[in-house]
Amino acid sequence: MRTKTQILLLAIFGNLGLAAIFLSLNINELAEQEKNRLDDAASVYEQAWKFTANDAFFKSVGAWHPYFGDSDKINIWSENANTTLFEKFHQGGPATNYLLNAISAGEQSEIDRVLEGLFGREIGRARLSFVAFLDNSDDLTYCMTAAEGFGADPCAANSVTDFSLLTDLETEPTVTGSFINVVARPDIVIVDDQSGVSKPSVFDVVYFDVISNKELIGTVILGKNLFETIELFEARFDIKVAMSFSGTTLILDEYANVENYSGISIDADIVSQADIAVDANKGLLTSTSMFGYMDEMLEAAIFGFPINTYVNNQQVLFMVLKDQRAVLQQNKQAMESALTSGLTFFVVILLAIVGLINYAFNGIVRAVQVLQALIKGDDKVEIERKNSWLRSDDDEIAMLSGALESYRAHLVEMNNIKQSQEYNRQQRDSIMLDKMRHLADQLDGKAKHLILSDVEKMIELANGGVNEGSDDASVELMSMAFSRMSDEVTALLDARTQEMQEAYEQAANANREIQSSINYAAKLQRALLRAERFPDDFKIHLTWQPRDVVGGDIYVVRTTENKTVIAVIDCTGHGVPGAFTSIIARAVIDRAIEDESITTAGDYLSISNRLIKDMLFQNDMDEAESDAGFDGTVCILDREAGTLEFAGANSSLFVMNDGAVTEYKGDKKSVGARRTSRTFEFTTQIIHDPSGMFVMLTDGVTDVMNEMSRPIAFGRKRLVRLIETMHTSDPAQVVGEIMEAINSYKGSTLLRDDLTLLAFYIDELRCFEQSVVSQQIAAPTKLVS
Repeated sequence: MRTKTQILLLAIFGNLGLAAIFLSLNINELAEQEKNRLDDAASVYEQAWKFTANDAFFKSVGAWHPYFGDSDKINIWSENANTTLFEKFHQGGPATNYLLNAISAGEQSEIDRVLEGLFGREIGRARLSFVAFLDNSDDLTYCMTAAEGFGADPCAANSVTDFSLLTDLETEPTVTGSFINVVARPDIVIVDDQSGVSKPSVFDVVYFDVISNKELIGTVILGKNLFETIELFEARFDIKVAMSFSGTTLILDEYANVENYSGISIDADIVSQADIAVDANKGLLTSTSMFGYMDEMLEAAIFGFPINTYVNNQQVLFMVLKDQRAVLQQNKQAMESALTSGLTFFVVILLAIVGLINYAFNGIVRAVQVLQALIKGDDKVEIERKNSWLRSDDDEIAMLSGALESYRAHLVEMNNIKQSQEYNRQQRDSIMLDKMRHLADQLDGKAKHLILSDVEKMIELANGGVNEGSDDASVELMSMAFSRMSDEVTALLDARTQEMQEAYEQAANANREIQSSINYAAKLQRALLRAERFPDDFKIHLTWQPRDVVGGDIYVVRTTENKTVIAVIDCTGHGVPGAFTSIIARAVIDRAIEDESITTAGDYLSISNRLIKDMLFQNDMDEAESDAGFDGTVCILDREAGTLEFAGANSSLFVMNDGAVTEYKGDKKSVGARRTSRTFEFTTQIIHDPSGMFVMLTDGVTDVMNEMSRPIAFGRKRLVRLIETMHTSDPAQVVGEIMEAINSYKGSTLLRDDLTLLAFYIDELRCFEQSVVSQQIAAPTKLVS
């Protein structure tokens, strides 16, 4: 048997077994629920009957009971006879209890007369069904009946009653008197008809035993037929009642044509089914004194319990029959619905299992077929992917199909790679052969013959075709080629290495010579700057830092008679180009200073502009090959006139006096630049009675950048705010604090440009002799490489 069939049969019989188990459990649970419901209903009907029976009892024979009867009626059992019922018998004299007196005297005629007078109206109104009297010999000497027609008449000559006689005279009396005591005993009395004409009747009775001197002298019996109460109970609760006693089961229909309130069919054999119910529940009657039973033939529920609490439950059994057709029909429909739903669910599950098994095994079979085809080398086969409601991306069949498809794709890819590798091998071999032939053409003699011999062998190997040994042949071919070529390449490399070594040594020597020249040029540049002489009638201090070994920043301090010229120059470029430009700038500034016709700071810059443009041929913007020049500031301190002249080319002069900083801005032109006209005249600004701290600088100071990812320049505003915080007349302190702030700001960032910062302080100008000028000492400067 195939595995697929085995799994299918196991699924079918397994599900059938589970369904049978669940059905059995469900039926047992429903039966238990029905039993509990019937027991609860039996208890409810028992309580309802007790209430109905007690109510009827108190309205009939119970009304004469000494404990809970009517106040006027119960006094007939008292010696005091405090009741209006005896008024009809009173003939004068003191009041007396005529009933007890008659019984005590044993006068039967008087007893008959008093009983007739007391209970005649009650009998006539059907409040009582009969009244009887037993003498001290337990003989029935009086009986009066209402003749209601419900079964045997207790007063008929052929009737048989089972009156219960008092046997225990020590019983505690219900009513106690001086000479007479009365014992009241409720009971159920069954009356049979010896002739069999009438059905037995059942009465609710109370025995009133009259005792005098501990001797029973008579018993008054009051009875009420229970069938009237049963008829009321049936009408109130829409039920049918049956009573079982002495092996006989009776219903009201056997006595009279009564209304059927229960809905149970009038043709149903209620009595037989009630007997069956009693026989089936004898155990429950013994243990719990009640039972609930569902009779499907009657389509009714039967509930049994004692007719009263003071009656032996085996003597008279009260049974209630309740129509349950609607409940049974509902249960039947529920069962059919459950079976239908279960069967439908079973069929759906079975179909789903069959579909899943077919889907799984068909997929496995197809996967096996594909795998066998792949083993045989057929990589064109594919797994057919059908759309199914059972299919998902993560089910095992889909995963198996995906794995096989991936394996097939891998095989296809490996074949493609193999073919590509073979093609690349052939191309590589072809290129190698061409290189070998080219190498052979460059050689002569034996070397050429050997390489050509190798080429022939390599061609033979390459033409061997694609086979299992083709890769080995290609490796052997490459080995031969590299072996032959390595000797030649080694020789060529040795020759080229020797040439490169010689070229490197030449370049290193040239670099050392250039570096030596630059270092010497730096020494010359510093020497020229240190040659400047500072006057001693005011304080001056500066710092000079080139970006490279040499730089394009210079400063000039010259004193002639009563004038001192101070210039701070920032030449175009930095490093070697800037240094060359600074030589030109120094030359033109020196020439301007030596020209006595030049008297203003602006003239210094204007003459320098014309000299540079003439020297470097920068007058024509189109033909000029360079754009060299400089930015800077020139200050002329005239002691005799008491003025300070200032001129600037793209530069400013900062003056700090009384805690405020004033910026004197120069012209927006560069000296010598192609865009600056040869005839441009730079502006001279005059400061009268100059005093305070004067700061001159190149843009290398304000262009210092910080270490942020997006660097920000130190800037002119930051410089002005810093100067405003200084309250000193020492230029060295001003320069020092500015440089300290700059170094802290830039951190490890390199300078972007050459940097020159000069500060001088003027307190009071005074004239001095030429001899003083010749005796000036070297100015305090700070030159930093």
